[in-house]
Amino acid sequence: MTQRGANEAEKYGIEVRDAFYNALNFMGIDFPEERYWIIESWVRFFLTWRGRRVVGFDSPQDVGVKLLADSFAISYLQDDLSPENSLDVGSGNGWPGLSVKTLYDRARVSLLDSRKGACEFMDGYIAFSGLSDVRVIQARAEEAAHAPELRETFSLVTSRAVASPHICLEISTGFLAIGGKAVLWLGPEQEIPQSEDVLKRLGLRYVGERKYKLSPDMGERALAVYSKEFALQDDIPRNYARIKRSLQKAKR
Repeated sequence: MTQRGANEAEKYGIEVRDAFYNALNFMGIDFPEERYWIIESWVRFFLTWRGRRVVGFDSPQDVGVKLLADSFAISYLQDDLSPENSLDVGSGNGWPGLSVKTLYDRARVSLLDSRKGACEFMDGYIAFSGLSDVRVIQARAEEAAHAPELRETFSLVTSRAVASPHICLEISTGFLAIGGKAVLWLGPEQEIPQSEDVLKRLGLRYVGERKYKLSPDMGERALAVYSKEFALQDDIPRNYARIKRSLQKAKR
């Protein structure tokens, strides 16, 4: 990297961090300063990454707020979660799964994604940062949810911007242990799955939602929370195409 490139990267990183910390302050979220190093190390690694693109934003403001600060909305639910064994579905760049590890040092966190490049990034970051009890799983989520070592074993499953809420929920429940919680990040226009018939088939109960704002000008978001009440039938989750077809059929 040239000196000019290094200077530009440093400026970009400073803007990401400033946006992140300002957003946390706006959201009323606080966590111990000794855990800030996870944010700092991720930003440093991200700025040196030359592999596939792992963030869908370009501006440092968006990275700091929409990617990083938004991940910490889960702190609003801290008293209601058991994150000892946590899985992030479709993690991509590590977030929001890494927010669980930041907030709960003793949590064991698995970051799942089907894309080789995304997993290379996350493995690289874990090696770079030295984080313990964090692993990367490369697999299609709807297939991995049927693997005996992963099926219905996690106390917390998170998912953000992977697919429609209904699809995310069916996939997530395949990993979720009875008594565990699934948390979906949703935009303001997305429908929160609440049909009792659908949730019963997924072994879930709708607990509620937590609405919040990212900043004065970045809109509202919501966390939808579900509790696992019953073990699943063997065919759940279905593959992505079957879930999508059933949703389309239900809308007719």
